[in-house]
Amino acid sequence: MRDRRPGLDGLRAAAVAAVVLYHLDVPWLPGGFLGADLFFVLSGYLITGLLLKSAERGPIDLPAFWVRRARRLLPAVVVMLGAVTVAVRLWEPALLWRSRQGDVFAALFAYANWHEVVNQAAAPSPLRHMWSLAVEEQWYLLWPLVLAAVIRLRLRRAVVVALLSAATAASAVAMVVLYHPGDPLRAYAGTDARAQQLLIGALLVILMRRYPGGATWAFRLGPAAVATGIILVVAVHDAGDFYYRGGATLVALAFAALIWCVERAPDARLARLLAGWPVRSLGRISYGVYLWHLPAIVFAPHLLPGVPAPLAAVALTLGASIVSYHLIERPVRDGRPRFACRTTSMFVTTAAAAVAACAVLAATLTARPTGRPAEQLAAAEGGAGTAESTGGHSTSVCPDTTSLCERAQAGTGRRTVAVVGDSVARSLDPGIDDLAGRHGWSYVLAAHNVCGLTGMVNVAAGTGRPTSLMQECAEAAPRRIAALLAEYRPGLVIAYSRWELMAHVGPDGTVVAPLSDQWAVDVHDGLRAFAQTVVRSGAQLALVAVLPLAPASPACLSQPDSRACGTAPDRVTLAVNRIYVQVRDEVPGVTLVTLQDALCPGERCHPVVDGLLMRYDGLHFSADGAHWFARRLEPLLP
Repeated sequence: MRDRRPGLDGLRAAAVAAVVLYHLDVPWLPGGFLGADLFFVLSGYLITGLLLKSAERGPIDLPAFWVRRARRLLPAVVVMLGAVTVAVRLWEPALLWRSRQGDVFAALFAYANWHEVVNQAAAPSPLRHMWSLAVEEQWYLLWPLVLAAVIRLRLRRAVVVALLSAATAASAVAMVVLYHPGDPLRAYAGTDARAQQLLIGALLVILMRRYPGGATWAFRLGPAAVATGIILVVAVHDAGDFYYRGGATLVALAFAALIWCVERAPDARLARLLAGWPVRSLGRISYGVYLWHLPAIVFAPHLLPGVPAPLAAVALTLGASIVSYHLIERPVRDGRPRFACRTTSMFVTTAAAAVAACAVLAATLTARPTGRPAEQLAAAEGGAGTAESTGGHSTSVCPDTTSLCERAQAGTGRRTVAVVGDSVARSLDPGIDDLAGRHGWSYVLAAHNVCGLTGMVNVAAGTGRPTSLMQECAEAAPRRIAALLAEYRPGLVIAYSRWELMAHVGPDGTVVAPLSDQWAVDVHDGLRAFAQTVVRSGAQLALVAVLPLAPASPACLSQPDSRACGTAPDRVTLAVNRIYVQVRDEVPGVTLVTLQDALCPGERCHPVVDGLLMRYDGLHFSADGAHWFARRLEPLLP
């Protein structure tokens, strides 16, 4: 095998381009996530080849191998994590800082995939992509130990192939067993379920060393291998059953065939195309592109305001990757700077200090905030389902685990008002509680985090898959509303939810994207069915029009009047509100309430209105904001 393989650089370029396009939500590439699968097969292939070549010269020097891997991977990761930590401090809501601290530590210490499985955060994280690098780092740690032991045992090649094939099959079976349609993350990100793709790469290099021929067949099959790869990234969805029930294994085998064609026929048109300067150049910086692309997507609106988001994200990604490659990755691999990286001991000392510094930076910058961010966090904690003592009303918190929370109980014959919807509806609780107290109404809080109004199964941003909580909400929401109407018989139901804006799982198991024809039909039918259920019970329904998001950075909280700190309504919000109008016109007893003019004067939404911090994270209401909103909602209610 050759030391420099430009065709494989081309495959790296294809893999990272697919992942970037996937995270940019390109609609015609639903299988772009398979770029990570190609990276796994390549890693298994290349690392096993390096280890076998090292074994030909004597026992594998495991410490030297791990140091080389650390030189290759660690410096760029530390710099990226440091930059993301600073960006989180500058631009993300303080309520997310603690979560981001956990994300940084998980990425830094190579357990990001298990961190994601355990936490399953629905909020998009700039480090969510680090799960795949964690799987590879775990592979780099464990696989050399296994291979060194196999070599020491001097097992026959056929026995080794049989054992690896059995391990691959066991991993494939693990993915099938661990897969749950409502919550596939454990099967998707678990090292045990992903090992099959790395092992297929390892099997490939072992078989290629045993059977070195096949150039003619590789030359002929190259176009078919490329066509198969294209079909896969265009047709495979990560939310469908196919991928988890054998599809991942078939994908890995197809990518192994592609690698074989490129390696066996380096002069074929396919290999020459992949080895062309533009493709090869992207492949050489593919590691940096992978590291930086998701932070760039998340923070591009802050770094390049006014530039179209996809263009800004791509420009930032390429710029950061080129700088990383030439100023960080290559110098460290070459032993520079010499005072820190010339010898193994110097590098290990420097690397340990860099990791410690990154951890301290993350722990410090994402600790309890001060100044405006502290006000932001206090507003969040004060407005998340608590009520101030007003008119003898309860001051107890309604936990999100409480299905129906009776916040205020009035006398017989008095009106009962209920609030249904998601976490934004819950954040209105202090204001609605005050409103009910002033009118002598009974009040029931029936809104829950991550729960919409329609019973559709939403998918998490960044993964395209529903979390277990999303699945539970889809199943529980209709039952909760039915129980509310039957038990409390409210005269007025106030509904607010943003989850109808999100992608959801369609009847065939595929993801239905916002603004698609099917999405509009599903949202309309779901909202109309919800409205009909409410009004048939004898209640009046106040649908609160969805509000556009507002900026939530500390800079915007301190300078709320800046034009850069106001956002215009997005297309999805406008589309949902048009559907609300249709439902109001179709279902008698429905009132559509809109406060966008008050919250978003001049069609631009600001986090601070009338001198009050209205929405502490650009989405959820502070306690003061909830009171402000309820007083303006009051005259519009039926």
